Amino acid sequence: MDWQATELNNAWRYAFMALVRRSPAYGDAEQVAASAVGLSIDRWLMTPIKRPVLRAVEAYVARMQNRPAYLESGGNGIA
Repeated sequence: MDWQATELNNAWRYAFMALVRRSPAYGDAEQVAASAVGLSIDRWLMTPIKRPVLRAVEAYVARMQNRPAYLESGGNGIA
């Protein structure tokens, strides 16, 4: 989990600061779109733990599965 905290979270930090914290310093829509929150969701889903049913997350993953980049690397390349 150290990798999650130190490396992966940086991949979607911009989107978090813009969309959740609503920081005016993070207003570049292109950088928000480039943030990789899908990687964190993917890793969480691949971890063998009991999870609650989260319909919004399921819908987001379903949308990601229509993207070529996700099909190439999501689900550890087995999506």
